Amino acid sequence: MSNAIRYDSLLLRDLAAELDARLRGLFLARAEFDRAARTVVLSAGPRRRPLVLSWKLHPGFGQLLLLEGVSPRTGALLQIPPGTSIARVEALPDERIVRLELLAGEAAPGRRSLVGARRLRAAAPGRSNTTAPGLVRVIVVELIGSRWNALALGADDVIVDTLVVHRTAAREQRPGVRYTPPAARPRLGLEGPPELAQWLAVLAPVPAGERMRVLLESFAHTSPINAGWILGDAGQPDAGVHLLAEAHLRYRQLVTSPPQPGLLNGYQPYGQPLAETGGRTASLLAAFSAAAAGAGTTVVAGEAALRELVLARLHEREQLLQTRQEKLQEEAAGAETDAARLRADADLLLARLQDVPRGSAEVELTDFAGQPRRLRLDPAWPAQRNAQHWYEQAGRRARAAQRIPALLERAAREQQRLDAVRDRLQAGAADPAELQQWVRRAEESARTTVLPYRKYRSSGGLEVRVGRNARALRT
Repeated sequence: MSNAIRYDSLLLRDLAAELDARLRGLFLARAEFDRAARTVVLSAGPRRRPLVLSWKLHPGFGQLLLLEGVSPRTGALLQIPPGTSIARVEALPDERIVRLELLAGEAAPGRRSLVGARRLRAAAPGRSNTTAPGLVRVIVVELIGSRWNALALGADDVIVDTLVVHRTAAREQRPGVRYTPPAARPRLGLEGPPELAQWLAVLAPVPAGERMRVLLESFAHTSPINAGWILGDAGQPDAGVHLLAEAHLRYRQLVTSPPQPGLLNGYQPYGQPLAETGGRTASLLAAFSAAAAGAGTTVVAGEAALRELVLARLHEREQLLQTRQEKLQEEAAGAETDAARLRADADLLLARLQDVPRGSAEVELTDFAGQPRRLRLDPAWPAQRNAQHWYEQAGRRARAAQRIPALLERAAREQQRLDAVRDRLQAGAADPAELQQWVRRAEESARTTVLPYRKYRSSGGLEVRVGRNARALRT
């Protein structure tokens, strides 16, 4: 096993700038998703000697290479309009997301190959095809948590194809669904490094053991890769304000200095050295090549990489837990309201039986406050049976509402347990064996969670659930 390459927003910012400089304006000859190898492959430029971008999106590897030469087809081809060029490559600010925007029918400004020009002229009669469904306009690469993925987007950012299908409570990544990026993190310094006063206002009141966590939560472009170097001795107990001021200088240097690419610890490509002993390379792409060349020499994944994986698992569990809690709270409020309404309707119906014609599907009655109220009935049942049915429904909703506080309490205990794990990670108190065990438990839990129904999608986009009974479908 080789060392795992990690990505943060700064690395992707510098990497996207290099890829943009190398690929912008080149005609895209081929784009494919190799699902077996979890790799995106793009071939761009002259047909005889194109540039081939190969980006493996497995959290255990994450290797990227940009090489010259023809590569064999290994994956599923994406539908690219004839004459498509790479318009630009950009990283979203303070996110681990890269967008490769394509321009159909002509080269992007600044560059055009002879082969591409001939292809453009040949494709001119059929230019209307560039708006056909299924044609790719943008390729998005996400390196978030442990759910690394690539998505091909068509018109209106609708997903045309994915390297991996991901379904979570917050986002669904599958063909036919409009792509939405993750919710932005409101961290300080997105437009530029914050002033020292703002830096101190956030970090100075925080206990030394909590500063790493607060730094990562509060300031743009910080990550587990660079946070330790930024803080330095300011993360130690009894650290004075002058050490936090020095940390602020290092943060400013990190986010504003021109790239000085190289390898950290001999295997991690990065745009800044973070230490005097970092191995320098001519470019980040050269750093990735050097990491690939030495991939078989170092066999330890590293505790830092494992810690980041656990943090990613924690985040996923917390997102699911938050969704579950919100759903339970909504059900609790709705159950109590529905139960009260059903009982009131049943009381009114029984009190006004003489005003309800047999076989009525709808009736308007005067309630106990003298106000008109319209009730919908099952015409196949007598009025008394309708009232009894409403009482039964009210009872079921009331019983459900009684169970919800216990479920919320259980969710709160789970959140406390996750907080405790996070605190141990931030304090460096968890050893590698404990981290490995936590990851295994999380993966086993994910594998054994089975829904009591199957989900299908109709041609119109509606979700259809097939289960053994109505209770299973409501789970």
